[in-house]
Amino acid sequence: MKKTLLLALVLCFCTFSIFASKSWFGVEGFATHSEETTTYTVVGIDFDQDSTATLMGVAVSGTLFPSDKSPIGLGYQIGAGKLVNATHGSTQEDVSDYPLTWRGSLSCQYSADFSKLLSMQLGAGVLYESITRGADSDNSLAVVVRYSTFSFIANADFLFHVSDSLALFGGVSVATPLSSQAEVTSGDFSIDSDVAVSGYTVLGKLRVALSL
Repeated sequence: MKKTLLLALVLCFCTFSIFASKSWFGVEGFATHSEETTTYTVVGIDFDQDSTATLMGVAVSGTLFPSDKSPIGLGYQIGAGKLVNATHGSTQEDVSDYPLTWRGSLSCQYSADFSKLLSMQLGAGVLYESITRGADSDNSLAVVVRYSTFSFIANADFLFHVSDSLALFGGVSVATPLSSQAEVTSGDFSIDSDVAVSGYTVLGKLRVALSL
């Protein structure tokens, strides 16, 4: 049974690989939701803080293939978003004055065509994100923390080919932190610190793209 299933998967892979893969470039809207636990170390003592964040934004993104016959390509995304909701612990943060969150990713993408109208891209890579948050909801301490985080990201996108040169993309991504650094600023005081972050981010996206 296992050999039969493995053979079927190999045949599917080989069948999908014969389809042509175009390069695409477009603009997408996205929304993310994160649930994370951040561990800070102060004077040798670890402190854990749970947090959530919901973000909405826009990005330029696409996939570059070395040729129309190659099913393997390079995916990219660069964009910015605005926090619309955030909590740390049980405290709701006031996100109205938070700056934009910047993010970019590179991934290896595999393309498989199901028909002339529908295809799929699967990929995995690295996501970088720079996000600024306050230390409390009313900013009474005037403490600002900027996180710079590298994460592993996995993507699954479906393409609907409107024409030979136009496609609509819809997909989801899941990311988990690999490493993170926090810059804590209060007035003229600033300190950089490595922090341990665990958790996940789920992203949904819609893109309009043109073939290259």
